[in-house]
Amino acid sequence: MLCIGLVGLAVNVASMKLLADESVSSLNGRNAYLEVLSDAISSFGVILGGGIIWMTGCLLIDPLLSAGISIFIVLRTWGRLSQAVHALMEGVPTHLNAKAVGQVMAGMPGVKEICDLHIWPLPQAWTPSVPTWWSQLGRIVMYCWANSNRFCEIVSESMT
Repeated sequence: MLCIGLVGLAVNVASMKLLADESVSSLNGRNAYLEVLSDAISSFGVILGGGIIWMTGCLLIDPLLSAGISIFIVLRTWGRLSQAVHALMEGVPTHLNAKAVGQVMAGMPGVKEICDLHIWPLPQAWTPSVPTWWSQLGRIVMYCWANSNRFCEIVSESMT
C-alpha cells in the first residue's frame, strides 16, 4: 500500500508540473490539472493510511480511507460536471451579468432597442482569430431595429 501510494504521488506530481501551464488557459487543461491534483491528494491519503496500518496494525483504516477517497471523488466530480454541462449548454459565462451587459448596450448612442441578447462563451481555439474584446466578453449576438452595423462598431470601440 505504501509503495503504490508513493509511486502514485510521484507520477501525479510529475504530471502536475507538465500540466501547470495548460491549467490557466482552458477548461480542459484546468480540469486535467485538478484531476491530477486530486489524485495526488488521494495518493497522499493512501501513504498516510499505509503508514498508520504499518505502525499500529489497525486494518480498519483501509475501508475508512477508501470511503473517504470515494466521497472526495464524488464531490470533486460534481463541480466539474456542472461546469462542463454549463459550457455544453452554451450558458452565459459566469463572470458576466447578461442584464448588465444589455443595459450598457442599450445606453450606447445610436441604439434604439435591443430585442434579443444572447451571450455564450467562445471556444478557446477561436481566441486568436477574433478581437480581444470579443473573446473576453464571449460571443454577443444582437438583433436591433436600427443602426445595427454602427452599433457593432460602437460596441467594438467601447470594449477595447
